[in-house]
Amino acid sequence: MSSPAEFDVLVLGAGPAGNCVALRLLMLGHSVALVESQAFPRPHVGESLSPGVWKLFQYMDAIPLLQNQTYIQGLGAKVIWEDHSMRDLRPEDRGPGVLVNRSKLDKDMLELGQKRGLKVWQPARAEGMEWKGNEWVVQVHQEGERHEVRARFVVDATGSNHPQDSQLMGLAPSMVAIWADLLLDPGFRENRVEARPEGWLWGSPLLGGRTRQMALTDPSALQQQPPAQVLAGMLRKSQLFRSTTLPAYAVQTTPVHIYAHTSPWKDNYVRIGTAVLSLDPLSATGVEKALRQAMQAAIAIHTVLIGGDGDMAQEYFEDRLVEAAVSHTGWGRNYYGIAWPGQEKTFYRDRAAYFSDSSAPSTPFSQLLQENLKSSYESPGPIPLEPVDINQALAELWGKSIGLSPQTLLLETPCVKDDRLVRRTVLSHPGLDRKFAFLGEIEVIPLIEKVSPAATLGELVQAWSKDIPFEMASKVAIWLWQKDILQETS
Repeated sequence: MSSPAEFDVLVLGAGPAGNCVALRLLMLGHSVALVESQAFPRPHVGESLSPGVWKLFQYMDAIPLLQNQTYIQGLGAKVIWEDHSMRDLRPEDRGPGVLVNRSKLDKDMLELGQKRGLKVWQPARAEGMEWKGNEWVVQVHQEGERHEVRARFVVDATGSNHPQDSQLMGLAPSMVAIWADLLLDPGFRENRVEARPEGWLWGSPLLGGRTRQMALTDPSALQQQPPAQVLAGMLRKSQLFRSTTLPAYAVQTTPVHIYAHTSPWKDNYVRIGTAVLSLDPLSATGVEKALRQAMQAAIAIHTVLIGGDGDMAQEYFEDRLVEAAVSHTGWGRNYYGIAWPGQEKTFYRDRAAYFSDSSAPSTPFSQLLQENLKSSYESPGPIPLEPVDINQALAELWGKSIGLSPQTLLLETPCVKDDRLVRRTVLSHPGLDRKFAFLGEIEVIPLIEKVSPAATLGELVQAWSKDIPFEMASKVAIWLWQKDILQETS
């Protein structure tokens, strides 16, 4: 064995999340190595990526990787969900999504990292990981050779390979996916989603002249019928898929778990992608969310590596995970709640209800996540911002004495500034879905600090107008009033 190889960060797994965190950390000036267990290109289905991935690839300076001529740009969608009518979502309405060849995209991202200085062991496996208090010592095995690798951080992007991991916390009832790859119907040129009483159907064209058609249903369905019969029955009764002729030999199944890991960050071991959070496939944003987690992890790790506060970095990363889990879980509950089969159908009733995993281990992160999940379920959600005539609103409110709502809190929280984390005062209110410090380009906290219970709203707007334009000061004041952050005082 050669002398130990030393890096700032060792990444495990070369999927989108692993490649993304490696590319960002390289751009931030750190030494990065990666271990991938499989040779590339590895088999992988085509995948329809949501429009938000374009901006994330821009951050990686990797836009050309999405512009491959073999990829399908701008897929639309046909959806049957709230009732029996079909909604036709055009690409220009939903944003520029792209259907990619994941096996090629993963390979291209990895090769881009290597061009930028990424050290890769592939195919290889990482074993015998040991935390020494200030660094990880990892044994990397490749082609009969063993390499000792030392790194200040290990980033686990190995994906959802351990569904029975005792450290996972369920976020929603599990499902089973049953699917088949078929010859492409010339009329099938978009993503399709349709609610059925037993579950829901999803379909998409794949590269290479095929289409994938999938049913997601309760696992108990497979206790009553073979997978091929379940899938064929759901497709046959549907509107968007019923012309399908299903060859039984093509049918495959896989369990679908929606979960969060209860220890996302411990001893500089950071989990990203589906190693830490698996979303309901109904959201269709799994890859985008994994890339965002990778970006957030890169910022947090970079902060520590340049001498920043490790506790602050962990707090930032875990808070972003909680936000993602809570927002996607709430969206899923709401969406299952409005599906046309209705709450008398067990599949939809169970997924529209509050879900609590009492068997999950108790950690500071799992407790924080459970508290936020429960709060989001019990609260009415963010107050909608209604259109308002500013001049009329000012005329009505100008002379009213105002003050801060007792529910308005000013908190210290980690925020990103110039690719690192700093602590910044933010505003929190139960009527908002997240903490914030800015409204557009306007920093709100200095304005809030000028609120006096003895002042009228007009006096407050005039005071703010010394720092920002009058029109903007008026808009901010009305917005804060609408959100109940500012209230009338007696």
